[in-house]
Amino acid sequence: MNTFRLAPVKWMALLMVVTLAACQDAPVSRSSVSSGVSTSQEFSGGATPPVLTAEAKLPHGVFAPILSELNQKTQLPVVLPSWLPEETETSPVFAIPTEVSASEYQVLLAFSADCNGGTACRWGEVSGQMGPLTAPEGGESITLAQGIKGYFVPATCGANCSDAVVMWEQAEGHYRVGLKAGDKEELIEMANSAIAATP
Repeated sequence: MNTFRLAPVKWMALLMVVTLAACQDAPVSRSSVSSGVSTSQEFSGGATPPVLTAEAKLPHGVFAPILSELNQKTQLPVVLPSWLPEETETSPVFAIPTEVSASEYQVLLAFSADCNGGTACRWGEVSGQMGPLTAPEGGESITLAQGIKGYFVPATCGANCSDAVVMWEQAEGHYRVGLKAGDKEELIEMANSAIAATP
């Protein structure tokens, strides 16, 4: 008699467990950009809250082959952008260390693996150096991510164009990203992604 009366309660409990399991298995789709950063999740309810995954803190894949070398050879925190302009999607881009010491690093961004900085293969550069930043002559004061003060220096063009540069002071040193005849907004986005990718 007692067993018969308890049966409906057991069935209700079982139904609740099945319902909860079904809700947890609701489909989720993720969207991502070329750098591998997951930017949003679309839930069955229609909401799309922004998501910042651990991948968003990694430098762009272009730097993956040299990241270990930089971390081993310099005592300066290595700060590299996680975002690069769309040229990386249409042409191979190579990160080539040109100077790495305990107090600094310089990385050439190039369109060929054997580029030595020549104008035809050169795309830009990223670098870091210990010590405070000196305001550059002709630099425009800008505000970067996390309220960090920086400077934008436009390119100059004659027979060839120089790099346009964004530079800022962070942690134990100062950093810069540059692109040959680069766009100000793209350079600021590069710099902001480097700041966000800092461990």
